[in-house]
Amino acid sequence: MCSELELTLSHDGHKWFTDDMSSQLCGKDLRHLEDEISNAISIDPRFIDNESVNVKLLFDMNQFPRWLHQYQSHYFNYTFTVNKQKID
Repeated sequence: MCSELELTLSHDGHKWFTDDMSSQLCGKDLRHLEDEISNAISIDPRFIDNESVNVKLLFDMNQFPRWLHQYQSHYFNYTFTVNKQKID
């Protein structure tokens, strides 16, 4: 079974982060943030029976300067998949 998770993506000038899970997850780059999200999903009881989780990261446009909204903000949005291994 595959599940979907939508998270808000933000940047504070030093690191990428999301506050949408049980605690703030952050990484120095997007790859590290993805690793943190994957680790959180692996222990989250909401996803215990899922073989994979599609994680959709949507940039928090409130953090983006208003004058830049016209310049393709959707480039910050993306989806990645967390595949979980079943241990029998």
